[in-house]
Amino acid sequence: MTNGSTLESDTSLSELLFASGITFITGVPDSAFRAFIAELECSEMNRRYVPATREDNAIALAVGASLAGEHPLVFMESSGIGNAIDALTSLASVYSIPLVLFIAWAGYRGRDLPHHNAIGEPLSLLLESLRIPMLEVGLKESLETIASTIQEAKRRANKERQPIAVLGIPKELDDEER
Repeated sequence: MTNGSTLESDTSLSELLFASGITFITGVPDSAFRAFIAELECSEMNRRYVPATREDNAIALAVGASLAGEHPLVFMESSGIGNAIDALTSLASVYSIPLVLFIAWAGYRGRDLPHHNAIGEPLSLLLESLRIPMLEVGLKESLETIASTIQEAKRRANKERQPIAVLGIPKELDDEER
């Protein structure tokens, strides 16, 4: 495994995540996850990876997987939180379901397209108001660093019995001070 690999490399993020204890992955496609989705589709389609068409459906799949004893991860772009709020608040949070949300932070600090900024700019405040704890990781960090951050989120989700969000800082903005 190459040190310093990113989501665009040949190194398998899914293997690192499965080795760290994530056992089920679902989510809605986004360009930030292109390589990750491609590797899941090649090796895990309809086994440990089930694609979703909407973020609320992904949350529901993850909740079901958690109730069946799995350790789920849900990936989405930040704008997808709007679709996920009802499932997060009326299902995952209310029933203390531990799951990891891996969110590509489009609209980070208002530095994106207007339709990404609408939810992306206030994303951390929105998650805070929903009482969903957050961790941050740069999407250009090594895959080991990304997997380690997700593993920490999984540990916290299980300990605190609730969803935990991992916010992926866009590559082009990752060098700036967070």
